Amino acid sequence: MNQPVSALPAYENFKREVQFENVNISYENFTLADVNLVFEKGKKYAIIGHSGSGKSSIINSITKSINLDSGKVRIDGMDIDGVDTSSIIACVNQFEYLFSSNLHE
Repeated sequence: MNQPVSALPAYENFKREVQFENVNISYENFTLADVNLVFEKGKKYAIIGHSGSGKSSIINSITKSINLDSGKVRIDGMDIDGVDTSSIIACVNQFEYLFSSNLHE
């Protein structure tokens, strides 16, 4: 299980990439298996797929909102479980009641 964020040293100087190495996540009837991804700093990415395909699990693993069954998520080569990433990673989840209109409105 992850350590409390406040007990970890801060990681504040994101330089290169976020990397997934053989990440596995499972709960109830869902499994995300052997995920290997690299998100490079300065590039934009879209994570698309059907409902229940693992998009939120990928984001939640970067923000440490869920625990991995196995594998590692690294920032610039450093395992995110060992550092407080709250100064460089933030996520606003989309709920229907929050964004019930189009982007322009």
